[in-house]
Amino acid sequence: ESGRFMDENLSGELPGLFATEVAGSTAPAPGLVKFIKEIENYKDLFVLQPVKLSCADGAASCSFLLSDGSNITWGGFEFTRLKIIRLSEVMRKAAASRGGPFRVDLRSFAEGKIFVSPVK
Repeated sequence: ESGRFMDENLSGELPGLFATEVAGSTAPAPGLVKFIKEIENYKDLFVLQPVKLSCADGAASCSFLLSDGSNITWGGFEFTRLKIIRLSEVMRKAAASRGGPFRVDLRSFAEGKIFVSPVK
């Protein structure tokens, strides 16, 4: 709950929504913990299910790998529900016109921008 990282796994294997990989800093990341708990409530809003959440430098930069191979650069942990809804809309439209997978950047979401490009 505090976001502190431990070397030991005291809870055993837990069923999870997606795999989570955190690299870099070992500083506490309570924002990341809150985000992971929050996103579990919205898992049904994803048009494609997240397979893996990767965070570099502790929790400063996170990205999702989706089930079709799309990579989503998430940005900040605010607007979680809205980001998922808009991401799903954008993914549906992009898939209908170009197929997938895609590279999607949500870091400018607060400014109303979502950047989408095909994975090459």
